[in-house]
Amino acid sequence: MKNIPFIKISAKTNYELGFKIGKKLKNNIKRRITACKKLYSAMGIKNFSALEDKAMEFLPDTAKHFPDLVVEAEGLSRGADVKFEEIMVLMCEEEIIDLKIPKCTSIAIKNKDGILIGHNEDWLTS
Repeated sequence: MKNIPFIKISAKTNYELGFKIGKKLKNNIKRRITACKKLYSAMGIKNFSALEDKAMEFLPDTAKHFPDLVVEAEGLSRGADVKFEEIMVLMCEEEIIDLKIPKCTSIAIKNKDGILIGHNEDWLTS
């Protein structure tokens, strides 16, 4: 697994945060989307636009319960110059694809200073 880049971002809005992250990690995000498309194709999922449609089905509930996350994802897609639907596939892939390999891990720890959230993407090697 490649090293995860450390970036420092200051932003006043969720959109600005997503946009700046997308801009800084543009090449990484594009490589990830390309790698996922290749992997899905190798798994027999040839129609990526069908995955985009499926991921977009999650948008109404996500927007209702986590509107700031949707705004941030919109900024991320624009900053990285990729389609919002592609970002949604990455955000929802564990929900829309039945992978026969180990999946990622998410954790959250609450302490007196706030909440620390961690997530790894260890199922994809590139």
